[in-house]
Amino acid sequence: MEIRRIFLGSVMIVSTLLFLCGCSSLNEKKSNNVESLLEDKYGIEFEVSSIGGRYGTGGSGTVQTYVYPKNDETLHFNAITTKEGELKDDYIGRIISENINEEIKGEMDGVELQTSTNMFYLSSNDKEETNLDITLAEYVEKYSPRYITTSVIVKENSTITSTSFQLIMEKIHSEIPEIGYYMNVFLISDKDYESFLEKPSSLSFFDKSNLKDYKILNEYRLYIDKDGFKDYTSNKNK
Repeated sequence: MEIRRIFLGSVMIVSTLLFLCGCSSLNEKKSNNVESLLEDKYGIEFEVSSIGGRYGTGGSGTVQTYVYPKNDETLHFNAITTKEGELKDDYIGRIISENINEEIKGEMDGVELQTSTNMFYLSSNDKEETNLDITLAEYVEKYSPRYITTSVIVKENSTITSTSFQLIMEKIHSEIPEIGYYMNVFLISDKDYESFLEKPSSLSFFDKSNLKDYKILNEYRLYIDKDGFKDYTSNKNK
C-alpha cells in the first residue's frame, strides 16, 4: 500500500512538472509571436512582461499580453492576438497618454506626483495607427475619443489647491478644444505616497479604485470643455 502511494505521488509530481514545462514553452512561444508582430508593425523592439487571459481551446485562441518597448520599460500597454493571428494593441494611445502625463509633470515642477491618463471612446478604431510621432491634436481629430481623463496622485503638499492644475488643463485642452477633459486629483500622506510608488510599473492606468488601501487627505474633481474650466470639488475639500 505504501509503495503504491509513493508511486502515485511520484506520477503526480512528474505530471505537474511536465504540465508546467508545457505552459512555460507555450508562454514563450506566445511572447515571441507578439513581440515579432509588434516589431513588424512599429519597427522597434518590444518585450512581453506578462501574459493575461486566454480565450479559446488548447491555448490557441485569443491571448492578452502586457508589453513594453525595449527603449522605454516604463510604458506598458496591452496587446491582444487572435487565433487567426490578428494583432490589436493600444500602444499609440498609451504614447499619447504618456505625453500628457509628462506635460503635467513638467508644468507642476517641484511637486511630487504620479499621473495616469486614459482616453474613452464610443468605439476604438486606432488599432492600425503606426505613426509614433502623432500629436495629441492629430490623434483626437483622427480618432475622436469621447473624452480624456487624468488621475493625479500628489504627495501631501499644503500649497496644492483645486485651482493648482487649472493652467495646465487649459493648456492641454487648447490643443483639443472639441472634447472634454477631466482631472481627478488625490492628495495622500508621505508614507502612503512612497508605498504607492512600490506598486508594479505594469499598472499603466490607475484611478481612485487603486487607492482603497490609502487615506485620501483631499480630493479635487476638475473639468474643462469649450465652455471653460469647472471645479466640481465639494466645498469641504477646497
